[in-house]
Amino acid sequence: MRFKFKTFTYFISISLVLLFNYAQSQTWKNYPVTYSQLAVAVDCTGSTWFGKYSFGVLKFNTDNTTTQYDAFLTPINSNFITSIYFDNTGNGWFGGSPGSISKFENNTWTSYAYSDVY
Repeated sequence: MRFKFKTFTYFISISLVLLFNYAQSQTWKNYPVTYSQLAVAVDCTGSTWFGKYSFGVLKFNTDNTTTQYDAFLTPINSNFITSIYFDNTGNGWFGGSPGSISKFENNTWTSYAYSDVY
């Protein structure tokens, strides 16, 4: 039994050293947090989407540019995005308050009102 414990301890130690070296070799980029993020998801192209408190959706594109979608400039139903999901066809689904759902498909927004959903 003691041999297995030593082997396990050795394995964990080596794993931590390798993980630490890998993490140190990566380049990190920091972005300022201007408003609260309520949800996050990555789409099939590698872009990262953030659901924001009061400011809709912020998309970090793979070319390091950003795109903002909000209820003032786009057909998204809510600026208070609490959930994000990407289905197997690449459509983005965004849940907002109060009870709204918006779909992003082929660069086009379709929004569903509370009465359409419930």
